[in-house]
Amino acid sequence: ILFTACAGPPELDKDQDNDNDNDKYTDDTDTDTDTDTDTDTPTDLDTDSNWGAPSNTWDSSTPPNDLVGEGFSVGDVVPDCRLQDQFGDEVSFWQFYGDVLVIDILAMWCGPCQEMAVSVPSLQSAFGAEGFTYVTVVAQDVAGEAPSQDDLVAWATGFGISSPILADSVSGCTAAAINSGQYPELLVIDREMKVLQAHNLVDMAVLEEAIADAL
Repeated sequence: ILFTACAGPPELDKDQDNDNDNDKYTDDTDTDTDTDTDTDTPTDLDTDSNWGAPSNTWDSSTPPNDLVGEGFSVGDVVPDCRLQDQFGDEVSFWQFYGDVLVIDILAMWCGPCQEMAVSVPSLQSAFGAEGFTYVTVVAQDVAGEAPSQDDLVAWATGFGISSPILADSVSGCTAAAINSGQYPELLVIDREMKVLQAHNLVDMAVLEEAIADAL
């Protein structure tokens, strides 16, 4: 299966198909999840020496003290992005040191991103036992804005994804990975946090082979 990349959100109402209901990836509820009056948006969370991985079933390990983030080009060590997940916890890329990762940076309005999301549970199931984690990073909601936690929950529920789904923004920690504004951007990361491959034109057979080779 070949998924092409897309760029730029459509200008759509909440009801995208005029059937008088909210579409699958939209939410008319208040996205402000705390008690202040502004709308919550994700930020790159400050590095904290007291940070610890959330208590859940996802893999977690301590990276080497001398690990240094470099960027998102092939051969780079990815930065230690710390972003909010679908449960409201702070997750670090580097907590998955020792695993092979796919980091899938997407926009919720993007058709190929939605098509790719359908395959996430099967990829995680096929390779998870070998030390593999599929990390979804949502950079834009359906309107092209920064996603809320409600958006992350909707994406997880809509596609049956139980692996990490993290909120970023177009100017956030993963922004430098995006090629010409096109989504999705998929990075295959080795066990030492180095980028092995980067794709925004995704052939599932190629991606599965890249994961298998990295394992």
